[in-house]
Amino acid sequence: MDNNNALIPGFDTDKDDSLTISLRKAEGVARGMFIYLSGYIDTYNSSFFQKQIQKVIDAGFINLIFNCSSLNYVSSTGIGSFTVFLKVVKPKGGDVILLEIHPKVYEVFPDGTREQLFLYNLKDDLYQKEQQEREEAAKLKEEYRIFKEKEKAYQEKIAQLEEDLKDCDVE
Repeated sequence: MDNNNALIPGFDTDKDDSLTISLRKAEGVARGMFIYLSGYIDTYNSSFFQKQIQKVIDAGFINLIFNCSSLNYVSSTGIGSFTVFLKVVKPKGGDVILLEIHPKVYEVFPDGTREQLFLYNLKDDLYQKEQQEREEAAKLKEEYRIFKEKEKAYQEKIAQLEEDLKDCDVE
């Protein structure tokens, strides 16, 4: 991701302090490109964003996979940009996928747009899975604690019964 120009000549010519875009070819995805976004997309930098992604599309990449884990804000103009990309690549057989969207960014996308774009909040999915595993582990730990208490009580009862048997002279 260090040298975007190696993938798209001239890509790093333009810069914007509020949005960093890094590229990595998506191996195994036909004409696919991972696009890592860091910063924010708003009215002021959306033309820069659109221009940069258009360079990717012009280079023949039509399956655009955006990693949004470091994207902390998207305005309605930014949402419009993603919709424009989708309208450009869909007729060419491509798609737009957004990965690892922060919940506060995800909420900005209107329902209709969420259904058009493939929005995946993998962090939330992983968090939910991890949370379920923690809850299951806590439940098992509690069950184990109860089992150990019962085992101890039974051992004490057995010890008491053995003592009682010693006291009985049964021959």
